[in-house]
Amino acid sequence: MHGSADTLVPVNSMEKLYTACPSYKKLHIFPNVQHAVAIAADPNEYYNVLKQFLINIGIMK
Repeated sequence: MHGSADTLVPVNSMEKLYTACPSYKKLHIFPNVQHAVAIAADPNEYYNVLKQFLINIGIMK
């Protein structure tokens, strides 16, 4: 999960890390959200994305 307005870790830096990671991953970008505030910007969306990821990797049902 990443904010599109993140200036600390810009989206292009995040994309490089995402591409380099060989493990299962899921990209979700929150529009107009700065660094580390996605949970405050849209808690429902944040938890839904997190829950779906945990379901996909078999930690939750």
